[in-house]
Amino acid sequence: MSSILFFQSLGMIGIFLFAVPCPAQSTAPPREKETVSDAGPSDSASLHTLEIASTDRVSLRFGFILQNGFDLMPNQVKGARNSFTLQRARLGISGHILSKHLRYYLQGDALSGFGVGKRTGAPGSEILPSRGSLDIPFLLDARIDWELPQVGVTFTVGRFIPRWGLIMPENVTALGAISYPLYVYGGMDALGDFRSVGAQANLAITGFMDIGGGIFNGGRNTWRDTNDMKDMLVYVSIRPILGLSFCAAARFAFPDTIGGIQWDQTELTGAIETRIIPVIEARYQEHKLDLFLGMAGAIVIRNERDTREDYESFGFVAHAGYLFIGDWFQLMARVESWEPSNKVIHDDQLRVTIGPQLFFNEHHAQLRINYIHDVFRDEGVMCEQYLGLNTCRPLERPPEAGRFGAAILLQFTLAL
Repeated sequence: MSSILFFQSLGMIGIFLFAVPCPAQSTAPPREKETVSDAGPSDSASLHTLEIASTDRVSLRFGFILQNGFDLMPNQVKGARNSFTLQRARLGISGHILSKHLRYYLQGDALSGFGVGKRTGAPGSEILPSRGSLDIPFLLDARIDWELPQVGVTFTVGRFIPRWGLIMPENVTALGAISYPLYVYGGMDALGDFRSVGAQANLAITGFMDIGGGIFNGGRNTWRDTNDMKDMLVYVSIRPILGLSFCAAARFAFPDTIGGIQWDQTELTGAIETRIIPVIEARYQEHKLDLFLGMAGAIVIRNERDTREDYESFGFVAHAGYLFIGDWFQLMARVESWEPSNKVIHDDQLRVTIGPQLFFNEHHAQLRINYIHDVFRDEGVMCEQYLGLNTCRPLERPPEAGRFGAAILLQFTLAL
């Protein structure tokens, strides 16, 4: 599909959804017992929580997420094929203070600051991104939610995951598969920015529709304020019937600047650019069935100091899961595509993910086994994505560089 047709499709679906919170619904099967959460309008990796204390004036909840994995990558370079990984070790507290409408949420990861993440786009690499560059290594989320129930408005300030579609504010234990979709995180030049410092407002209309927006410093997983223009976000979503959700959102990402010079990308790429990043996602869930469709893109506009061409990115994902045995044994399948730039020939990627997923103890314990198969149109893209090498020019590629890549990922999760 050409980039022109892609953005025309985005526009048509966006018009259809205009009457459309981006609800943070789980892509995992619904629990019989709902998780209690004080996470507010953006359930960014919000934890299952245990109540420690609660009064009308103050409450305290505690939660944790522990995720371990094993990656089997037969076509990785020698010495980097199979590995056990501690993927997340997160602790969080949440609750309200002074009023039940004034909530707080703090979350940290014990792995932050160690720089232990892989830097490739191979399957599983997005599970543990290197966080060694963060100014505050341990702390991930720090936010306050102020709800005005009389008018249905909630304000959120602090550092959190902005509500860009249905996936981005999702709990990490409920992504539907081990990996994020390629267009969110994992593909080359993926579109998800994850945590940022800023403010967001959400208007809930009779439990049927949410409209909102925000302004953020911008930049992926950063605490710094280097963006004079800031990043803007708008979203609208609708839940027309029980179990069905639509969401349309757009992020307007301006260059990170200090004194007019891009702070963290110019030295690496020379890029000084503005990105318009729309996303449209839909999900249907009932007790047994879980369906998800999403597509996102980016219009990248270079400024006059960057002599390279403007370009467009786009991606698509279709996901299905079904509980075949009780509420604990699910089979899932996902098909997705990602093209980082329409101006680069044969840089696109097709991924198929299948596998069983087991849920125990009301989904507080999970075992996921995902087989991932990637198809590339150019060996150089596979070399960069899977092998993580800096020398992927035609005459410098290792024998492992081909047009196909595969991996088996195992992940065990324990969440309070």
